[in-house]
Amino acid sequence: MTRFGFFLRDKSLRKKFPDKINTWNASVIESLSTFAVAVSSLFLLYCIFNKTKTSLIIFALVAFGIFITYKITSVKFLKFHIDKSTKSLFIFWGLFTVYIAFMNEFVYQSIPGYLFGIVLIFLGLIIQASFSSVFILSSLSTCVYLLFVYLNSSQSDPILDIIVALTAYALTLLGSNIITGTRTVELADLTELQKLSSLDPLTRLLNRRSAQFLIENKLSNKDKGYFVVVDIDNFKGVNDNNGHLEGDKYLQGLASVLKKSASSDSVVSRIGGDEFIVFLPNYKQKEAGVFAHKVQKLMQSNVANLDDGMGTVSMGLSCVKRSDTYSSLFERADLALYNIKLNGKNNFAFFKEKDNSFELYPDAPVMLIVDDTFIIRKLLQNYFEDEFVVLQAENGEQAMKMLMRNSNVSIILLDMKMPIMNGSEFLNEYKKHESISHIPVVVITADPTLEGEALAQGAVDMIVKPFDANIVKLRVHNAVNYSK
Repeated sequence: MTRFGFFLRDKSLRKKFPDKINTWNASVIESLSTFAVAVSSLFLLYCIFNKTKTSLIIFALVAFGIFITYKITSVKFLKFHIDKSTKSLFIFWGLFTVYIAFMNEFVYQSIPGYLFGIVLIFLGLIIQASFSSVFILSSLSTCVYLLFVYLNSSQSDPILDIIVALTAYALTLLGSNIITGTRTVELADLTELQKLSSLDPLTRLLNRRSAQFLIENKLSNKDKGYFVVVDIDNFKGVNDNNGHLEGDKYLQGLASVLKKSASSDSVVSRIGGDEFIVFLPNYKQKEAGVFAHKVQKLMQSNVANLDDGMGTVSMGLSCVKRSDTYSSLFERADLALYNIKLNGKNNFAFFKEKDNSFELYPDAPVMLIVDDTFIIRKLLQNYFEDEFVVLQAENGEQAMKMLMRNSNVSIILLDMKMPIMNGSEFLNEYKKHESISHIPVVVITADPTLEGEALAQGAVDMIVKPFDANIVKLRVHNAVNYSK
């Protein structure tokens, strides 16, 4: 920092946190304009009841009108132009400084400089967002006040006024500089906490919730592009054969590859386990294909262990439609991904409308897990992925759509409490379709009181969370064998 660097201490603060600076300044304007209206109204009442000079009453009335007009207009204006808050603050400070200086010199001459000094310190300390703003405004205010003192010097001794004004000026700068420095540290800590809460700790990519929020915002803005679901092939084998530390390296390697391959405005996220998603805004199909091919190539050359076929990736891609939601995009990309998983893995595919009714005929039986909790779905998938081709749905409505496209499911694991369509509603709807009503349903829920309801609606068994892996496997195998 240079000798006078502290004057620009908040330069980096303004650059890093412009929204917070503007929000603070807008809040200060709202509070201080209310304060100004209150002060000017009291002064107006004082002038009227004490029958002061007509010119002073007119001055008090005009000042009250200016401040109340400023308050009403500034609050409405800043709702739509928050970036103009600093300019609005300068305007307010100028008006209020002239008003206080006038009152101090021509009305409260018996309190030399004190009123101005107190108000100056008060205003300087309350504006914690920007030291440079306080420095500029307090310097201008002090100059205006000293001008009033000079103009009135023939009527009173100005020395005490000058001493008080300069002391208040120095205290204002000192206090504001300390507060701004403290606020810089607080904001840096807060930003780091926000980053940690929005990132996956292992890969430093966005976590599921943050990514979904950003993608939903892009969809609401009618952004076009492609949505990609990425899954590491045979990842369980990576962990089992090489250990979890090696598995973590695969995950970090894939995260790095996805970040390098996608554009800077893409949304890249690890949503859990070995599953990643990428939103590619404004990509055409050819560009999305180039992205997928690049990821495949980089994984094979830098990350994957080709000797044992582990660590390669499969990808499903879906094009954004005008009516899409995050769930509908994910569902189509996920179906494309499972199509790849059934046809050799280590590839990518685009979801096509003709795939909307494709039938899966894999060698292994197909399991559909319906649960709104990703961790539960992933846990169950890990239990059964060696025996079943595992499909996943976040709610009953999504599960029904998947069953209509693929009736070759051998077993359904169903949660009862879910958004959009819960387990009970799913069972009622599922019984209406002959093509799927024969599929055995095992309910997995945390509420043991739902057992009677679930069995009455057609479930063949119920498992209560938390569950034991061996018990779950035995009950699922019994349900599959019983239905044959």
